[in-house]
Amino acid sequence: MKKGTDLKSRFILVLASLALVVIMAACGSAGATGTPSATETATAAATETATAEATGTTTPEATATATVAATTETPTAAATEAASGTAAFPMTITDDAGRSVTFKTAPKAVVSLAPSNTEIVYALGQDSKLVGVSELDDYPPQVANKKKIGGGFQPNLEEIMALNPDLVLTIGEYPDLTTQLESKGLTVLVLGPKDLDGIYNDIEMVGKVLGAEDAATKLTADMRTRADAVEAKVKDAPKPKVFFEVDATDPTKPFTAGPGSFIDILIQAAGGENIAGKAATQWPQLSSEEIVAANPDIIVLGDASVPTNPQSPDTVAARAGWADIKAVKDKAVYGIDTNIVSRPGPRIVDGLEAVAKLLHPDLFK
Repeated sequence: MKKGTDLKSRFILVLASLALVVIMAACGSAGATGTPSATETATAAATETATAEATGTTTPEATATATVAATTETPTAAATEAASGTAAFPMTITDDAGRSVTFKTAPKAVVSLAPSNTEIVYALGQDSKLVGVSELDDYPPQVANKKKIGGGFQPNLEEIMALNPDLVLTIGEYPDLTTQLESKGLTVLVLGPKDLDGIYNDIEMVGKVLGAEDAATKLTADMRTRADAVEAKVKDAPKPKVFFEVDATDPTKPFTAGPGSFIDILIQAAGGENIAGKAATQWPQLSSEEIVAANPDIIVLGDASVPTNPQSPDTVAARAGWADIKAVKDKAVYGIDTNIVSRPGPRIVDGLEAVAKLLHPDLFK
């Protein structure tokens, strides 16, 4: 053999060896299964090609075989999870109650005990996993087809157990309920956000647990962008005084939204001043005298579409002393769907945008 040919052969063999090292390192062993792994196939093909090149008998088919074999390694489980955006199991999550909850696998049967939790599951495209919801759930409309397991405050534990869920989504206001559910051997995740960031985090937490991490990230990114856009628009605008009516069963002393409520958070984020923002509780009652004295610029009726005793601009104007309120005089009394401003779920930014349009119509034409 000529010296030049010999050097070329050695060079080819070195390259083939290096290629094999890279393939073996990247793919690992397929295990002793009795069937050649993709790595083994690539090794054999690459060796054959290198030998053929060294002896001057290379064919295009041999080269192609080595190339295809080296690039069709079956992805590992970790690689598949990384590509799909799902998290690895088992996983441990810290919920909004500060509890550490461990999941061995992604839940396949979920019970939701709050409308906001149900809306999160639907928004993530995981509604096929919902086997039971509370009687209060009404959105999206197709939730009407789901099994109802009682009220969110007092669900039917026997019906929940019969559904054999591997995850129960509840809310933070009822720690005794969580204890009851856990005593039955059920896995419980508590959602109890305190602000908009908390809602985004909860959506991402549920997405991670249900194997819908990518959908959750996309959803919260959109929500953040929309909320930021609202706050940027109203940043330098005057702040109108707002009275938000929650329940006027007693019109002389209606319930309203106080500090810490999502309604109060939205009023502030939408560029308004809540006249009950310094009340002692989240859901205070204000007397007619207090409301008239506060003289709000805008009145928002969360009870405009309730089934019992719905309120309207006319009923508000007819209340004793209310005709002198600036909002009534200016015909700035509006109804709103209270669910989009009070449920800590994916529609909360819809609520923010709706409130902002009522407070600053000129900015949101």
